Amino acid sequence: MCFIEGDHDALPFPFFIEWGEPEEKRKPKLAALSSHQAGQLQLKNIYCAVHNLEESISKWTKLLDVQAGESYKDSLLDARCQKLYVNEGNLIFCSGTQGVVHDTLKKVGERPFLVELDQALTPQQITVQGASFKFNK
Repeated sequence: MCFIEGDHDALPFPFFIEWGEPEEKRKPKLAALSSHQAGQLQLKNIYCAVHNLEESISKWTKLLDVQAGESYKDSLLDARCQKLYVNEGNLIFCSGTQGVVHDTLKKVGERPFLVELDQALTPQQITVQGASFKFNK
């Protein structure tokens, strides 16, 4: 594994794994392990609470070399959010002064707080160890 050094108070950077074989060879092996009772789930979005939306978007677009969407107000989260378009699952950064984003920042700092998955058999939302998982049809 390879970790990117960064500010310990900020959203942790991703880590990289060298699997030792090409992805075309690895994917079929993983397919057998990826069945889930909720369906053939596909990652859609990972929502991350951040203190400074603009600064985080600037840092992560450069780090991942990806495009960012326009910022918008998410009324359900009561936060300003902005999406980074990443292959096989987007990152959505959110900043707010109240609601779940504010509570996440206050309790644990900059962290992912919601994972959104598509192609579930039944729509539902569950919480595991403080993180929410939203299953969409």
